[in-house]
Amino acid sequence: MAVIQKKKLCWNCEGNVSLADETCPYCGVSVIPASLDGPSHSHSPPYQMGEVQESAIPLPPYNSGQKNELASEGIEEEVKGEQDLSVNEFKNILLSLLLLLAGSMFFLFGLTLVLFSHNGVFTLQWDGSFWFIYSLLSIPLLFFGWRALLKLDSDAE
Repeated sequence: MAVIQKKKLCWNCEGNVSLADETCPYCGVSVIPASLDGPSHSHSPPYQMGEVQESAIPLPPYNSGQKNELASEGIEEEVKGEQDLSVNEFKNILLSLLLLLAGSMFFLFGLTLVLFSHNGVFTLQWDGSFWFIYSLLSIPLLFFGWRALLKLDSDAE
């Protein structure tokens, strides 16, 4: 019968670490449990760190000594850059959609004038006997449109 080697779970990356190891081989943080007497200072963390690194994010062992690209200062700038990028993307998409909508509406209106005008005059005439069909078609459209608008408002919050 083979002896099963006991392992502990790394608090940072949740990797299986041997009980004899003091640092996690996957992420490099200390996995030594804190003393039961409590920390020496009330504001010190309950874990023990190994050597102090330049950034708050530990370097992975497979990085071969290169500096971590996401240093603590660089993270904030990168997140801010991503937010600015997404706002700019949204503005560009919205502008392009509005221009496409306006252009297509003017094109269709011009095409309608050319095809259906008589002696340069375009007249619309509607038969009023089918009013109930338009009213019945409008009810589900209004209902689903209102529901979608409320969903957008709740998602924004």
